[in-house]
Amino acid sequence: MNSAFSGNSVDSGTIKEVRTRSTLGRDGGLSEIIIERDYSGKAISRTHRVTVESEIVHQHQDHIGDYGERRFPDEWTGTKTINTPDMENTYGNFYKRRNS
Repeated sequence: MNSAFSGNSVDSGTIKEVRTRSTLGRDGGLSEIIIERDYSGKAISRTHRVTVESEIVHQHQDHIGDYGERRFPDEWTGTKTINTPDMENTYGNFYKRRNS
């Protein structure tokens, strides 16, 4: 992704770094990657968001831990997943094991 750093913000002890793609996608959408870092600067989550005409058309959040990246249900993360068809394949089996 050809990106340019576009800013950061501090939220409840974490820092959010926003990287915006320098060109629009094929759908005319603006693609952003929001990297959330803990107090030590370690990346703990990454959110990919695409907006077209100010409407979010695609969004998902991946959590980064010691054992790699995982996607968890929206109820756990507080971030709404939008238009991500592979979501069930990503966390479905993990979620089912935890809740059975």
